[in-house]
Amino acid sequence: MSAFARVCGVLLFFSFGSEYLALAWRDQLVADAESRLRTDGSAVFVTLTRAQVRRGFIGDRYYYSYSGAAGAVEFHGVEEVSPFYFHSYSEGKNVEAIVYIDASQNAFVRLRGNDLPGERNSPGLNRLSAGAALVGLGLMIAGWLGALARRRSR
Repeated sequence: MSAFARVCGVLLFFSFGSEYLALAWRDQLVADAESRLRTDGSAVFVTLTRAQVRRGFIGDRYYYSYSGAAGAVEFHGVEEVSPFYFHSYSEGKNVEAIVYIDASQNAFVRLRGNDLPGERNSPGLNRLSAGAALVGLGLMIAGWLGALARRRSR
């Protein structure tokens, strides 16, 4: 049993621990980009290329695809919008957006007037990854302590 706990513990700890670190790093990068977008963003016009309604059990969700250019950087994106915003505009219309372009020419775009929060982070997945990594750490420690106890009793 202790060999099983050691092996499974190591696998759980390293696989879910690395996933937790990657998700936490992504959340930090998204938060930095959103703060830069609010402080250093410039206003440009984008063209709404496609409207989409996703029907679900909880309710309808509305999306707009857009494309535009800021300086030499062309960008395309999809953003979830509020129902009011969705019904206020239509495909092919020009709307105002806030754009921040970082040093590596990545464009971070937010449609102006959209009152929904930005990209949704995944706190449930973060907690699940952290919990699985901690279970793996516990199994690993229990496996090593069991092996040490068996050696001392011999």
